[in-house]
Amino acid sequence: MNKLEEILSAIGILFLAIIFFIIKAVILIYLWKWFIVPIMSFKELSIMNSIGIMIIIDFFYNRIEKKPTMNDIFQSFYGKLIIFGMGYLVHIIGT
Repeated sequence: MNKLEEILSAIGILFLAIIFFIIKAVILIYLWKWFIVPIMSFKELSIMNSIGIMIIIDFFYNRIEKKPTMNDIFQSFYGKLIIFGMGYLVHIIGT
């Protein structure tokens, strides 16, 4: 792999990570709205609040041992989609 391919690969991984991070923020907004707002009467989250909460959580719990691969990023993304789906089912059943 030459230097240009490595740079393009890193840019692609960074781009996907940003897109998936925004999607995770939206998922957090919905889970917050479905479960936290009704129970604790908190306000709904904005996208910026959601991103801020995720940054704090990642700061304390994200342990990066190696350079992430595309497979790692997709596995993380699919895991978040599964959590969102389970949350949606619980929300639907509970209402």
